[in-house]
Amino acid sequence: MYNKYIGIGYVVGDAELKYLGSGTPVTNFKVASNYKYGDSEEVLFMPCVLFGKIAEAISQYLTKGTLILVEGRLKEEAWEKDGQKRSQIKLIASNVKLLSGGKNNKTQAAPKEVSELEAF
Repeated sequence: MYNKYIGIGYVVGDAELKYLGSGTPVTNFKVASNYKYGDSEEVLFMPCVLFGKIAEAISQYLTKGTLILVEGRLKEEAWEKDGQKRSQIKLIASNVKLLSGGKNNKTQAAPKEVSELEAF
């Protein structure tokens, strides 16, 4: 089986950097991508997660409005709330490329691309 997602979109809100109990950095952010067909348009809001040094290295540049290319693998998370089963697809990102600046326009000083291999 092959599980690979590559998408381009705008960061929705600022990324949130946290640390697991083990000290591992985790950055959560959401990317909006749109698809136009005829007079219609669909917008996909994809929750994304970065782990490790890459999460620390790039989190400050993932601000609202930043255009990025993100790639990784899709993962379904399932849980039960109030007796109802729920699920959500998330992107476990391994590579992020900054394409334009967000609200703080920090891409001038930002690395152009940070991948899982480069971050270690």
